[in-house]
Amino acid sequence: MFREISALRIFMKSRANGGFGHDNVIKMCDVIEMHGNICVVMPKLKMSLDDAVQSKVLDRHKKVNIAHGLLSALCFLHDNGMIHRDVKSANVMLDDKCLVQLIDFSLAKLIPTKTIDNRKRTHTPDVGTACYIAPEVYRKQPYGFKADAYSAGVVLLEMFSGEKLGTDRDKAAITLVQKKKDNLPGNDKPVPALLRALLEEEPKDRLTVREVLGDSSVDLDEKRDTIRKTITKLWSKNKFPNAPPAEEQRIIEQALSSLVDVAEDVDALSKKNQKRSKSQLTLLRIKKACSVLESESEATERAAIRYAKSTEHVIGDEAIQPEHCVLLAMKMNEDDIPGLEESIEVLSYECNDIRYDIDEYLAAEKKIFECMNYCLFVNPTVPKTHGKKKNKGADSRR
Repeated sequence: MFREISALRIFMKSRANGGFGHDNVIKMCDVIEMHGNICVVMPKLKMSLDDAVQSKVLDRHKKVNIAHGLLSALCFLHDNGMIHRDVKSANVMLDDKCLVQLIDFSLAKLIPTKTIDNRKRTHTPDVGTACYIAPEVYRKQPYGFKADAYSAGVVLLEMFSGEKLGTDRDKAAITLVQKKKDNLPGNDKPVPALLRALLEEEPKDRLTVREVLGDSSVDLDEKRDTIRKTITKLWSKNKFPNAPPAEEQRIIEQALSSLVDVAEDVDALSKKNQKRSKSQLTLLRIKKACSVLESESEATERAAIRYAKSTEHVIGDEAIQPEHCVLLAMKMNEDDIPGLEESIEVLSYECNDIRYDIDEYLAAEKKIFECMNYCLFVNPTVPKTHGKKKNKGADSRR
C-alpha cells in the first residue's frame, strides 16, 4: 500500500494540469481515510488489456496505439528512475478511447539511474507475475529497467497475436515466449522487429523502451540499429513522434520536493556548534539502527532522516522514534529485509535500552506516511554524505 500510494502521489496530476504525471500513467484522485484504513480514489476505466485481448475487440490501429502508450508510460517511469516490476496485461487499463493507463504500482521502486546497467542488483528478486517476468528475474540474476521491457514485450506479444500464453509457470512461459519469438517473421517488418527487440532472452541484446520508441541518442551496433530504424517506421506511419529527450521527462526531483519541504541531506540534521542537540542524537540513532539492521541501500539512511525531519513536530505519545523511521525506510528501499518482529527484537536489544512494540511501530508507520504527504520515496540520486567533512564556508552557501 505505502509503495503504490507513494508512486501515484508523485504523478497525481498531469503536467497539463500543473502536476508531474504522464498521460499513460494512472492518476490518483485522492487519498482518504475510512474506518482507520487509508484508501485511494481512482478513476473508473473501461477494461483491462487482458479483457480486450480475450474478447478480441482490438483492431490493428488500436493495437499500435496501445503499444505506443504502454512503452511511452514505461519510458517516462524509467527516465525518472522508477521501475514498475509488474507489467502485465491486467495492469494495462484502457479508457473509452482505448488510451492506455498503466496501473498497480505496488511493486514499483525508485532506483539510481547510474546503477541500472544490469550488472548490479537493483531490487528484490522473485517479484512480478508468472509468465511476464524476465528470464534474468526468474534466474535470480541482477536486473534493471530492461526487465520491464521484457514484460512489456510479453504483453504486446499476447495483444498482437490475439491469444494468451496459456501457462502460469515462469520457466514454461519463458520457453514458450522464446519459441514464439523465434517463429516471428524477419526484422524487416516493424511489429515482429518490435517484439523481438523486447523479448531477447539476454538483457544485453534487448533494446530499452526508449530505444524502441526511436531514440537515436544511444549508439547501437549495426544489427540493433537496423532493428530500431525498422520499429521507428511503425511509429512514423501512425504519426507518433520519437521519444522526447530524457532530460525533458525527468521531473522526479521537482515532484518529490513539491510534496514535502524538508532537507534531504544528512548534514541537515546536524547544526554547527551544537553539542548533542536533539537533531544530532536523532542522526546518531538513525545511523546506529541502520548499522544494527545491516542496511545496504544508500537510500535507507537518507529516507529515515527525511522521515524524522518531517515528523519532528509530532510530540507526546505520538512522537516518532528514529528507529521507526529506519524500519520504514528499509521496507521502502532495501533488497532483503528481516521480518518485522525480528527487526524490532534486535532494535530493542541493541538500541537505547528501549523496548519497541509492533503496534507502536505500525501506528508510527501511518503517522510518518501522513507527515510525508503520502509519499515515502526519496530522490535516489542524492549522494550519501556521512563520514565526509563539509568544506569551510559550506554553511554560508546554504
